[in-house]
Parts: sequence; C-alpha cells; structure tokens
Amino acid sequence: MTSYLLNKQISQELEKYINNIRKNINKPIKIDSNVPDGMYGAVENKQEQYIVYLSSDLFGEPFETNVAHEFTHCLQLFEGYPLTITPNTEEKWHVTYGEEVGSLVCDMDVLHRLDKAGFKSNFFHKIKHKKLKNKALEVANKNYQIDLALYYLAAIRLPYTILSMPEQSTAFLLSLWQKIYPEVVTAAKTISNIICESGFNTPEKATQSICLINSHLKTWDFCHVYDRINNKIIKEST
Repeated sequence: MTSYLLNKQISQELEKYINNIRKNINKPIKIDSNVPDGMYGAVENKQEQYIVYLSSDLFGEPFETNVAHEFTHCLQLFEGYPLTITPNTEEKWHVTYGEEVGSLVCDMDVLHRLDKAGFKSNFFHKIKHKKLKNKALEVANKNYQIDLALYYLAAIRLPYTILSMPEQSTAFLLSLWQKIYPEVVTAAKTISNIICESGFNTPEKATQSICLINSHLKTWDFCHVYDRINNKIIKEST
C-alpha cells in the first residue's frame, strides 16, 4: 500500500522508521507544514503531543531524510535529551547560540541514527557548508562586522561541518576562517574534540558535551542547560 506525507509519496523504509518511533514514544505526533522561516523542519514538545514542522519544498531523498531527522528529535525528547535555556537577555544572538549549541550536539546523535538506518544527510551538510563559506567571504570582503556574536555563532556552527563531512571537503572552508578569524577555528576544533570525547548518543553524554562547550566558551551567563534526566537546570560549570 502506498503511503503519503504532505501529499508526497514516501518509501516503505521511511514509513517503517517513523512508525517505529510513533510506537515507542509517549504521545502522538502531529505534522504541520508551517515551518519557521529559514528552516526545513522543527519540533515542538507540547504537553499533549509533539508537533513536527516539515517543509514541503523538499523532494525525494532530502524530503525523506528531513522527515526522519525531525521524527528522531521527537524520540530524543522522549528519551530525555537535554534542552538549553536562555535567561532574559537583550542580545538576540544569545538566544541563537542557546538554540544552536543544543542542536549541534543532538544533531550529531540524529545523524548517527539516520546513517545506521540508511538515510543520507549530504544535502543538508552541503547547505550548512555553503552558508559558512558565504559568511566567511562576506567577512573577508568587509561586509560583516567581526564581533563577539560572529565568534560564538561561527564557533558552534563549524563543528557540525567538521564532524559530518570528509576532511577534504572542509579544508578550504577552515582555511578561509583561519585567515579572517583564527580564534574561531581554534574554538571549533576544540568543540569538535569535546563532542567526540564526551559523546552524544545518550542523554547524559549529550548533557555533558553541552556543559563542557559552555565552559570552554564561557557562555554560562546566557546559556543554561536543562538536564531532563535529573530534572535540574545547570547554570554553571560543575
């Protein structure tokens, strides 16, 4: 029997993958095509259900991987993976940092699960790589101010590319950043090592990795970590 999602035919492999997740979590998953601006997908954890926001602009393999990716985030929430909390702040980039440092670590686990299940994330790797390259060129051409926001956000975006793409694919990108902001490359490599050494494939390991990244970057003032396994908010290095 043929199955559809957002009016797109999906493979039996994807159908089986998402059905297994539905069976193993504690509440229903609702699909919503009203994706936040600039995103392909997102998950909202409501008391009565998970809402998975999915872009209908993708087709074929990228669409299937995107669906599997967001459903896996639902599974992570059920399993107790950590969340980040941004205290009251006037700096918009503080909120962005908090969202992205948590996403970085949890995405490493998602990518690992998807790869084992046969879903390829190359399309999304290339998009992130291109954005980082374009930002580096923008800074090099003096069209973007070098400031703390650039440092922190680039430092947590580069590790995704370092950890998910072959070295030959990231060498030029890292050389660009090395020329314009070498401290970013140093921080990104350290963060990549933290994730590799502390791990990401359990809620406890993911929580530890985010905490260690916060400690390394000294971002505790504007990024706290919600340890959902122990139901506590971590506000400083322990």
